[in-house]
Amino acid sequence: MNTHSVDYDVIIVGGRPAGSTLAARLGQYGLRVLLLERGTFPSLPAV
Repeated sequence: MNTHSVDYDVIIVGGRPAGSTLAARLGQYGLRVLLLERGTFPSLPAV
């Protein structure tokens, strides 16, 4: 069993345009970000 632990500064639920933009910006500031998205990206309404 793998017991690898990862710590994140921010967890964002939803990778639509706002969530993915926020994740990218926070990453630029050096934060460790986990972005969770249930569907595919980009989804049709986001295009």
